[in-house]
Amino acid sequence: MAESTKIVLICNHGPDQVQQAALALAVALVAQASEAKAVLVFHGEGGLLLKKGTAERLHAPGYAPLKQLLEAYLEEGGRLLVCRPCLERRGLAAEELIEGSEALSSAALAQASAGATRVAVY
Repeated sequence: MAESTKIVLICNHGPDQVQQAALALAVALVAQASEAKAVLVFHGEGGLLLKKGTAERLHAPGYAPLKQLLEAYLEEGGRLLVCRPCLERRGLAAEELIEGSEALSSAALAQASAGATRVAVY
């Protein structure tokens, strides 16, 4: 992929559907390896994945453990963008999220997604 490619991956699935969440992270890692800019956005139940202590206990068959996928994505310069209103509806504060998470308003998430050449929802 060309370096100017920007892929936005929206993860709507949480701990109860770890296979879908792992897929979003795996695609983000492949995009990064292809020199594309990968932006991960966590909406709805997806934000629960970023709660401290959650990723350590999640593993989808056929994928590395979720904690490992998240760490690899961050190590390659990725950002974990999470919908602040989605967190609030679930009673979570930004301080409860893992390091590297950024709780953003809906407007800020839209701005971070601007210019995407591809968008995928998981």
